[in-house]
Amino acid sequence: MKQFPEGFLWGGAVAANQYEGGWKEGGKGITVSDCARSHLDVDVQDYKKQNEVTTADIEEALNTQDEVYYPKRHGADGYHHYKEDIKL
Repeated sequence: MKQFPEGFLWGGAVAANQYEGGWKEGGKGITVSDCARSHLDVDVQDYKKQNEVTTADIEEALNTQDEVYYPKRHGADGYHHYKEDIKL
């Protein structure tokens, strides 16, 4: 079996909108991803409708605490778990 050379360093990467969480904590402020609502009622192949965001959509997002229809607000919750994640 092949092995990695001694001293080999592993790396990793994540997308911020999939990892962050903590959307209203620590003065972070709201991001575009925090306003991106899941469109469970729209065909996944309809890219335009899946990604369309209107001013009304943003206003609605700013006035709700919902994390079900706004899943990127929670992400993998790196905001609260980054130390554990780095240890892994």
